[in-house]
Amino acid sequence: MERLGKKALMRITQRSTFETPAIHLEDGPIIISGPLWKWDWVSKLRDGLLPAFVMQLLILVPSLLILPIQNRFSRPGLLVYMLILLAGGVVTLERSLPENRPMVRRAWYGLSGGMLTWMALEVTDRLSGAGLTSLNAVPFILILGLISTILWRRVFPLPVRWFMLVFFLNWISRFLISGEEFLAGYFPQVELAYWITAGLGGLGIVISLISIIWRSRERIQRMRMAIGLWFSTLVVLEVLLAILL
Repeated sequence: MERLGKKALMRITQRSTFETPAIHLEDGPIIISGPLWKWDWVSKLRDGLLPAFVMQLLILVPSLLILPIQNRFSRPGLLVYMLILLAGGVVTLERSLPENRPMVRRAWYGLSGGMLTWMALEVTDRLSGAGLTSLNAVPFILILGLISTILWRRVFPLPVRWFMLVFFLNWISRFLISGEEFLAGYFPQVELAYWITAGLGGLGIVISLISIIWRSRERIQRMRMAIGLWFSTLVVLEVLLAILL
C-alpha cells in the first residue's frame, strides 16, 4: 500500500508539472500554461524576429527624419539631432556594461547603442559632406576596425561586441552599395552586381529565418541570428533603393 501511494503521488506531481511548467530565464523563473513548445515559439518571435525588426526601424525612422529636420531647421537642427542620437547611443552603451543585469537586456542595449551611434555618424556625414565611404574616411574606419579586432575577445564583453558589430555592418553595407554605384558609372556591366548582391542578401534572409525557427535553442543564439537577418534585409533594401533612385 505504501508503494502504491508513492506511485500515485508521483503521477500527480508529474501531471501538475506538465500543466504548469516553470522556465528559469535570466530575468527570473516564470510559470506558463500549456506545453513548452508554445513558449519556444514566443521566444523565437521575441528574441529572433523582433530584434531584426527593431534594428531596421532604428535605421529607417531616423533616416526619414533627416531631410525634414534639415529643411525646417537647417544645419543647427541637424547638429542638435546628431547630438541627440549620439547621446542615445552612448547612454545605451553605458547601460549594457553592468554585469548584474541580465545578458539579454544588455545585448538589447548594445544593439540599440550601435544603431543610434551609426545614425549619429550618418547625420554628421550630412552636415560635413565628407562621405562615409570616401577615401578620406576609409582609413579611419579601418583603424577603428583593427583596434576593435584586437580588443574583441579579451576586453570587450558581448554587448560591446554587438555594438561594434552592427556599427561596422552598417558601414560595410553602405560601402558595398557605394562601390557598386561608383563602378556602374564607368562600367555598365557592373549593374549586374546589384542583382547578385540582392540575391546574396535574399539567401541570407532565408538562412537566418531557418536558423532562428528550426535550429536555435537559446535566447542569445536567436539574437545573434537576428543580426544576420537584419543585415541581409538591410543589404536588399540598399540595393533596391540604389536601383530605384
